[in-house]
Amino acid sequence: MATQDEAVFRKIESLPDCYSALKEHLSKYVSTDCLFEEDGSLQMGRNIKVAPEYFMFRLYPPAQSNWLTKKRAFEVPLDYLKFLSYVNGCFAYSMSLYGFPPSMEQDVPLLNRRKLQCHDLTTANTFWARSYRNVGTRIYIGGRHYSHEENSGYFMEENGTVVALLEQGKKVGEWPSFSLMLQQELPEAKALNEKRNLF
Repeated sequence: MATQDEAVFRKIESLPDCYSALKEHLSKYVSTDCLFEEDGSLQMGRNIKVAPEYFMFRLYPPAQSNWLTKKRAFEVPLDYLKFLSYVNGCFAYSMSLYGFPPSMEQDVPLLNRRKLQCHDLTTANTFWARSYRNVGTRIYIGGRHYSHEENSGYFMEENGTVVALLEQGKKVGEWPSFSLMLQQELPEAKALNEKRNLF
């Protein structure tokens, strides 16, 4: 039977190399207090200084294929659908990448408040994106704490380009690909956690 560390390592290695930045950060916490939940979610990097149940990473199992092909009022770029086919949303340091919460994909969508699910991509693009200016036709895929006062939102274009916007519409980042965004933003999210004494 595989040890917990081996199971965690296999989960990380199952991610394609285009997400090497995420794999690199996750690998630093393989020997920490990790936890697989019943639904297959993986929590890594427990930090009891913050709270007994606080983890720096929470990765959700791959989205079901019918969720990825479901007709919606918005069209998710292929680059992000690919990510969701491996990780259906995640929390990483002060970053949240949105996905399709299982309870919201039922015939009667309901928000399950009894467990921490990924933030809902559909709700984000139906309601939350309205808080941001200069979004245009981009899809709201996530965000992170940008400072002690503000959050930035990640918005993806059809060609896979990602921009980070503050609510008033100021662009604070732009990347030609999702993988490059992860490479540059994960260290920023980690650094902000450190400044906020979340380590």
